[in-house]
Amino acid sequence: MYRALAAVLVIGAIASLLVSTGVAGQTVTRQRIAIDERFSTLTNTGSWRVTPLTPGPITRDSGNLTWSGGVTGSAMRNGGTIALIVGRHTLTGKHGTFTLSHRVESADVPLGGG
Repeated sequence: MYRALAAVLVIGAIASLLVSTGVAGQTVTRQRIAIDERFSTLTNTGSWRVTPLTPGPITRDSGNLTWSGGVTGSAMRNGGTIALIVGRHTLTGKHGTFTLSHRVESADVPLGGG
């Protein structure tokens, strides 16, 4: 079974969205967090964990992850063919649900050959 591990550092982006509610005079606290994802590429499901790196409104959370997306095409980069992969991770935890969108450019690298 193939497993993929993605760690994403988000600098204040999620905190800004979660904290700003439109109340006049409210200040937004910037916070650094780490998101650790573990999922199976065979089932497109897995688990995730949020760990605060600096003080702020977001606390530790964890839950289930579902992935949707796939290869959307290919392109040439420096004479090599790469696959364009677009996906969306939906993370559901005790404190709510949020979605991460991403685009990956993946290239096959031959082993050996000097």
